[in-house]
Amino acid sequence: MLTVTIRPLKIFAEGKPALRIARPHVLRALDALEKATAEKDKAEGRPHNNLSFNTAARTEKRAEICANCHVEYYFAGDIKQVTFPWNKGQTVDDIEKYYDEIGFSDWTHSLSKAPMLKSATP
Repeated sequence: MLTVTIRPLKIFAEGKPALRIARPHVLRALDALEKATAEKDKAEGRPHNNLSFNTAARTEKRAEICANCHVEYYFAGDIKQVTFPWNKGQTVDDIEKYYDEIGFSDWTHSLSKAPMLKSATP
Protein backbone atom coordinates (compact mmCIF):
# COMPACT_ATOMS: atom_id res chain seq x y z
CA MET A 1 0.00 0.00 0.00
CA LEU A 2 1.37 3.41 -1.03
CA THR A 3 1.07 6.11 1.60
CA VAL A 4 1.59 9.77 0.71
CA THR A 5 1.89 12.32 3.47
CA ILE A 6 0.73 15.80 2.52
CA ARG A 7 1.84 18.32 5.10
CA PRO A 8 -1.36 20.44 5.19
CA LEU A 9 -3.41 17.29 5.77
CA LYS A 10 -1.04 16.18 8.54
CA ILE A 11 -1.39 19.54 10.25
CA PHE A 12 -5.16 19.31 9.90
CA ALA A 13 -5.13 15.78 11.34
CA GLU A 14 -3.21 17.10 14.36
CA GLY A 15 -6.12 19.43 15.08
CA LYS A 16 -4.52 22.54 13.59
CA PRO A 17 -6.18 24.31 10.68
CA ALA A 18 -4.44 23.90 7.33
CA LEU A 19 -3.54 27.42 6.20
CA ARG A 20 -3.46 28.35 2.55
CA ILE A 21 -3.98 31.32 0.26
CA ALA A 22 -6.54 30.48 -2.41
CA ARG A 23 -5.79 33.31 -4.83
CA PRO A 24 -2.42 33.38 -6.64
CA HIS A 25 -2.45 37.16 -7.01
CA VAL A 26 -2.47 37.46 -3.20
CA LEU A 27 0.67 35.28 -2.98
CA ARG A 28 2.41 37.45 -5.58
CA ALA A 29 1.41 40.60 -3.72
CA LEU A 30 2.63 39.27 -0.37
CA ASP A 31 5.99 38.31 -1.91
CA ALA A 32 6.35 41.82 -3.36
CA LEU A 33 5.31 43.38 -0.05
CA GLU A 34 7.82 41.20 1.80
CA LYS A 35 10.64 42.48 -0.38
CA ALA A 36 9.60 46.12 -0.04
CA THR A 37 9.06 46.03 3.72
CA ALA A 38 12.26 44.07 4.40
CA GLU A 39 14.29 46.77 2.65
CA LYS A 40 12.41 49.58 4.41
CA ASP A 41 12.69 47.96 7.86
CA LYS A 42 16.42 47.33 7.36
CA ALA A 43 17.02 50.93 6.26
CA GLU A 44 15.11 52.22 9.29
CA GLY A 45 16.73 49.75 11.72
CA ARG A 46 13.43 48.13 12.70
CA PRO A 47 12.72 44.44 13.34
CA HIS A 48 11.05 42.76 10.39
CA ASN A 49 8.18 40.24 10.20
CA ASN A 50 8.41 37.94 7.20
CA LEU A 51 5.30 38.51 5.03
CA SER A 52 5.97 35.98 2.25
CA PHE A 53 3.27 33.37 2.90
CA ASN A 54 5.38 30.28 2.23
CA THR A 55 8.02 31.27 4.77
CA ALA A 56 6.02 33.41 7.21
CA ALA A 57 5.42 32.40 10.81
CA ARG A 58 2.12 30.65 11.47
CA THR A 59 0.70 33.75 13.22
CA GLU A 60 1.50 35.89 10.16
CA LYS A 61 -0.07 33.28 7.90
CA ARG A 62 -3.31 33.37 9.86
CA ALA A 63 -3.51 37.14 9.37
CA GLU A 64 -2.59 36.88 5.68
CA ILE A 65 -5.42 34.41 5.00
CA CYS A 66 -7.85 37.33 5.38
CA ALA A 67 -6.12 39.04 2.44
CA ASN A 68 -7.77 36.52 0.13
CA CYS A 69 -10.80 38.82 0.25
CA HIS A 70 -10.39 41.65 2.75
CA VAL A 71 -7.86 43.86 1.05
CA GLU A 72 -7.75 47.06 -1.00
CA TYR A 73 -7.14 46.40 -4.71
CA TYR A 74 -7.89 47.72 -8.17
CA PHE A 75 -7.91 46.36 -11.71
CA ALA A 76 -4.95 47.69 -13.70
CA GLY A 77 -4.48 48.04 -17.43
CA ASP A 78 -6.40 46.68 -20.36
CA ILE A 79 -6.27 43.14 -19.01
CA LYS A 80 -7.71 44.31 -15.66
CA GLN A 81 -5.01 42.63 -13.60
CA VAL A 82 -5.71 42.53 -9.86
CA THR A 83 -3.27 45.02 -8.36
CA PHE A 84 -2.61 45.93 -4.74
CA PRO A 85 -1.58 49.52 -3.97
CA TRP A 86 1.09 48.52 -1.46
CA ASN A 87 4.23 49.86 -3.16
CA LYS A 88 4.46 52.69 -0.61
CA GLY A 89 3.23 50.65 2.36
CA GLN A 90 -0.05 49.44 3.79
CA THR A 91 -1.42 52.40 5.71
CA VAL A 92 -4.26 54.49 4.32
CA ASP A 93 -1.80 57.37 3.81
CA ASP A 94 0.64 55.09 1.97
CA ILE A 95 -2.10 53.78 -0.31
CA GLU A 96 -3.36 57.29 -1.04
CA LYS A 97 0.19 58.41 -1.88
CA TYR A 98 0.55 55.45 -4.27
CA TYR A 99 -2.72 56.29 -6.02
CA ASP A 100 -1.79 59.99 -6.23
CA GLU A 101 1.57 59.14 -7.84
CA ILE A 102 -0.01 56.97 -10.54
CA GLY A 103 -2.95 59.34 -11.06
CA PHE A 104 -5.57 56.71 -10.22
CA SER A 105 -9.12 57.42 -9.13
CA ASP A 106 -12.27 55.30 -9.08
CA TRP A 107 -14.55 58.16 -10.08
CA THR A 108 -14.84 61.95 -10.26
CA HIS A 109 -17.17 63.84 -7.95
CA SER A 110 -19.92 65.47 -10.03
CA LEU A 111 -19.93 68.81 -8.16
CA SER A 112 -16.35 69.38 -7.07
CA LYS A 113 -14.75 67.48 -9.97
CA ALA A 114 -12.33 66.02 -7.41
CA PRO A 115 -10.91 62.57 -8.16
CA MET A 116 -12.29 60.10 -5.62
CA LEU A 117 -11.24 56.71 -4.30
CA LYS A 118 -13.56 53.98 -3.10
CA SER A 119 -11.85 51.58 -0.76
CA ALA A 120 -12.56 48.05 -1.99
CA THR A 121 -12.44 46.13 1.30
CA PRO A 122 -10.37 47.78 4.00
